[in-house]
Amino acid sequence: MPAPAWVAIQESTFTRWVHVQLGTDADGDGDVDAGKANLGLADVFKTGTNLIKILEKVTGKGIGRKYKENPKLKLQQLENLNIAFNFMENEGVKLVNITGEDIWNGSLKLILGMIWTIIYQFQVSRMDIDGKKNPKEALLEWIQSKIPDFNITNLNGDWRDGRAVCGLTQALGKELYDGEDVIASIGSSEQALENAKTGIDTAHAKLGVPKLLTPEIITSKDCDEHSMVAYLSQFRDALRAEAPVQAKAKVFIPVTVVTAAAPEPELEPEPEPEPEPAQVSTAVPPLERAPDWRTYEGHDLGGRCRIRVYFSTTTSSLMIRKNTEALQKLLEAKKVHLRPDFEPWIPIDMDMEKPHRDKIFEKAGQRETPMLFVDDEFKGGFEKVMELNEMGELQRILDY
Repeated sequence: MPAPAWVAIQESTFTRWVHVQLGTDADGDGDVDAGKANLGLADVFKTGTNLIKILEKVTGKGIGRKYKENPKLKLQQLENLNIAFNFMENEGVKLVNITGEDIWNGSLKLILGMIWTIIYQFQVSRMDIDGKKNPKEALLEWIQSKIPDFNITNLNGDWRDGRAVCGLTQALGKELYDGEDVIASIGSSEQALENAKTGIDTAHAKLGVPKLLTPEIITSKDCDEHSMVAYLSQFRDALRAEAPVQAKAKVFIPVTVVTAAAPEPELEPEPEPEPEPAQVSTAVPPLERAPDWRTYEGHDLGGRCRIRVYFSTTTSSLMIRKNTEALQKLLEAKKVHLRPDFEPWIPIDMDMEKPHRDKIFEKAGQRETPMLFVDDEFKGGFEKVMELNEMGELQRILDY
């Protein structure tokens, strides 16, 4: 008995998504690198290595355990898959009736189920950080707010004439391109295939949205909701085409400029400021200090003797995403990511319970991310941290 039509559509969609994550389709245009195009999902995931790479990318965290990068034996491949499954469990990913053995055996439907769970957990979910809505409902409401004239009521059937994809692309394009149209005109409902092609191509060229779907799939009655949701949820990360190159946030780096200017008149040297007294005099590394090594105030967030950055994975704000990227680069330049007391970037809109999130907001006195905490104290958002760095104060704070 042949597989239902939706299986082939979902396999096509998820295969494209996988290649985007692995970088074998780096620009998301649907053209996979030579030698990789004919690999089915069973081949991609059999050794477990690619699954680990995808999980590290979508979570922004290291897997935390050594694994075989080029395993030859079944035992080694299953060990990789088990490492990946344990990591997913620790990240709150709930896989029902799917094991590493199933993935190794190449069970297509179970592989599709696993990929959908990963997409849903790390791409679709957590849009509403207060946890008030079902993630798909939140996505639908966001789309409705962008294209209210299209009367979208679902994430499947209302998209088959291709017009809504064009409309969403047009709406986001105007936001990113200062009111400029990115699509000249949208065809009638009878021009479904042409509309879908225009929307998909323009969304990719102007907004950087990977082509997970083809025009034929979008307009097909067999197109399943999972495929549509995987595609549409990417629009929240839309960027101007030139943004990755030209719109990077400034990192302040002191520069000494030497000129041949005339000598200035001599002045009496100013007395050097007295050094600030250290809060605590200790040579004990942070993670080895006693719990009461200093007095703590406010909510206990569990970050004592640790450096943490809280950030949002689902924000639709281009500025916040740029600020987060710039802060990450600054901390990496200072080698903070190599310190044992640095905890990997903590998403404030992932599995975090609302009461704990509210404590973070209350302690910081703000809700805008990213937020730097050192030794369970809020040290500032992006602008403040950059200011501290420019003043030469940030390193002293990090060396608490």
